[in-house]
Amino acid sequence: MTMHGRNVLDYVKRLERAAGSGRFTDPVEVAPFVAWIRQQQAAGVTRTMMGFVSEYDTRTITAFLCGERVLCERARVEDWLEQNDKMFWEVYPEDGDDEPLEPDAYCVRCDDIVTPINSRCPWHNTYTRAIADLSSIIQIATAAA
Repeated sequence: MTMHGRNVLDYVKRLERAAGSGRFTDPVEVAPFVAWIRQQQAAGVTRTMMGFVSEYDTRTITAFLCGERVLCERARVEDWLEQNDKMFWEVYPEDGDDEPLEPDAYCVRCDDIVTPINSRCPWHNTYTRAIADLSSIIQIATAAA
């Protein structure tokens, strides 16, 4: 079986070798990124226009397009995409952050509504109050006044 003119078994072996090398802390397959580059090139956008101007970028992108490299560090791919006003999840929808967010809460220190992480304000690491609790406090205070 072939994929892009290459043997799929060879492709899988290269993936396993690269993933087990310890070279990447957060590896992603480059196939969706390569498809996006090819789409841009078909629309007439050159690699230079995409911001791939350094020697490292040029060599790496060429290796991706030729199928010589199948993995890359996620942070590097994110940087390249952000240079082109493209978000990572738009090219890699299955790898996007799809964790459910906690309901908004009130942070006393911020004096604002925040989206907490583990019931804590992401900026101050202080516990937040659920908005439902806050509204009941406001109702009691206004009723007493």
